[in-house]
Amino acid sequence: MQVIGWSMWFSEYLFLERSWAKDESTLKLGFQRFRDFPLPFWLALFVEGTGFTQAKLLAAQEFAASMGLPVTRNVLIPRTKVDVDLKRHLMKDLPETDNAVAQCCRDAFVAKDKLLEKHIADNSFGEQLQDTGWPLESPVVVISWASLLTFGAYKFFHIITSILVERSSAMGLAIVTVLMQILIQFS
Repeated sequence: MQVIGWSMWFSEYLFLERSWAKDESTLKLGFQRFRDFPLPFWLALFVEGTGFTQAKLLAAQEFAASMGLPVTRNVLIPRTKVDVDLKRHLMKDLPETDNAVAQCCRDAFVAKDKLLEKHIADNSFGEQLQDTGWPLESPVVVISWASLLTFGAYKFFHIITSILVERSSAMGLAIVTVLMQILIQFS
């Protein structure tokens, strides 16, 4: 659906190619725009990537072991190269150096792995549920889009229906005229 891609583009999402050589400048420019953004915003990065497979898990475990990092069993250890926001934080509270960001990211994934281990063992995530504070902008955007699409669908069906009614009225009139002519001819 192209509309989703367009809305993501207009919302200034960062589109990546999964190649550091190509993505480094995109990320730096994007983060610079975010730094100067006048309003609070949400930034979600999925540093472990997508497509979790056993082969990728084994490769991540080998990487972690070779780098002296904790070896996880349920998540891929991220190979960080940029700033990462893992939870809801104020920008002033985030680590600033590359090494500190990388360590913060690894620590979060080790904690995530332990949480998944608990879930696998107990079928529960425990009592760590937190109120994320649903932003007002999200419902406003959803309601706006729903209203716009509903209004557009209403107008579309209204126009189509009026065209069909006009054509069916014209067709009915034509049939009556033809029948009247036939009756006049044979009377």
